[in-house]
Amino acid sequence: MNRSKQIAAIAESEDEKMCLIRVCDRMERAQEREMPAASAFLSPREQALVQQLLPKIQFWGGTEGAERKIAYYLPEYMEKEDYFHSIGKAYLHLAKEEPHLFELYFLRKRLDCTAASLQEFYEQ
Repeated sequence: MNRSKQIAAIAESEDEKMCLIRVCDRMERAQEREMPAASAFLSPREQALVQQLLPKIQFWGGTEGAERKIAYYLPEYMEKEDYFHSIGKAYLHLAKEEPHLFELYFLRKRLDCTAASLQEFYEQ
């Protein structure tokens, strides 16, 4: 059974279907290219479905016992600690060096916001 049919068979909603398509596509491309990849944070149900579709994918929540976790793939040459540490360092660098860009990245990426600044965001 191809991936689209598998997803259609287990997804309970269109949103869930689109989430699974995005995560599976990202993880499969990463595996093919031997590059690291991570998803957005997933609910426990989404994690279970991704695990069913892609058994080799791992999950990380940032803290012990976290309910929502990201799905991630790392090639054999990478360690989990190195990967997540480098992402954290990149965000810290961006926050220090380009705070305006950091704010816009998180507002637009995380909240689907069209504001050009924090002030404009709060005025909406």
